[in-house]
Amino acid sequence: MKFTIDAKALRAGLEPVSKGIRTNVTIPVLACFGLRATKTKLTVLGTDLDTFASFELKVSGATAGGCAVRAIDLMRVVPLKGSVELIADGAHLVVKSETSTFK
Repeated sequence: MKFTIDAKALRAGLEPVSKGIRTNVTIPVLACFGLRATKTKLTVLGTDLDTFASFELKVSGATAGGCAVRAIDLMRVVPLKGSVELIADGAHLVVKSETSTFK
């Protein structure tokens, strides 16, 4: 999975989904966002097993794929402005912004 998106738009998609994600869970994947990309859209998923939230964002030129990433970590590294590139690299998600790179 690889795509570039406006950071503000990505944050707008992550914020409502993050409301249903808890950090103190016994099943680790419940503390994660599910990210699924196609050539034209990114779907952000989250659940606490009682509620389910999803949000779709338009992207262009994306490489299809998906991953799960801890919600708190992704929210911390996505910048407030500019563009951000997300690359699923094997077992890692690389987040590149104009000024920094996180893995």
